[in-house]
Amino acid sequence: MIKEAGEEIIITPAEWGTQEVTYYEKEDGTKIEIEKANFLQGFETVEIKAASAKWEMSEKLPDCESNNPDDCRYWCYKPVPAEFKTMPVEKLQSDAKVNKIRVPGITKTYIRKVMIKRPSTKVIKTAPEYKTITKTNLVRDARTEEVIVPAVYRSVTKQVLVKKRRIIFLESSRLFSYRQYPTSN
Repeated sequence: MIKEAGEEIIITPAEWGTQEVTYYEKEDGTKIEIEKANFLQGFETVEIKAASAKWEMSEKLPDCESNNPDDCRYWCYKPVPAEFKTMPVEKLQSDAKVNKIRVPGITKTYIRKVMIKRPSTKVIKTAPEYKTITKTNLVRDARTEEVIVPAVYRSVTKQVLVKKRRIIFLESSRLFSYRQYPTSN
């Protein structure tokens, strides 16, 4: 066996897509407009002093003959008329109003990345792997053995040089020849 049985994990990555999301940037609301009150310009006569009466002394009568001027006079209760004044006035024609106006909200969108399929893992069992191998088994450990080998003898004939020979080269008509001369030792 060169590889044991085991498990292998296979990873499947997540799958992604896009989604358009709508949101309110500004919600629906109400706007208030104020309409001012309207007035009419006009004039009105106003009593500034009420009618009254007062005691007054009369004038001296023209036919009075007394030396004392008060003798010819008398007290009278005289009415005093009311006093009026014409003044400019503003009369309310219509009251002020509050108008509510609906203001629609503002919606916007954006794109976001969303997971369509979650990532996952899968465990797969793997089979063991086998291989045939060649193996040399030791049958017997190395050892030494002493064997006596008998000597072998031979007869050898040998030539020995007694004298050396000398070789001389002569040149004649471009051919070389040589002669052997005995050398002296």
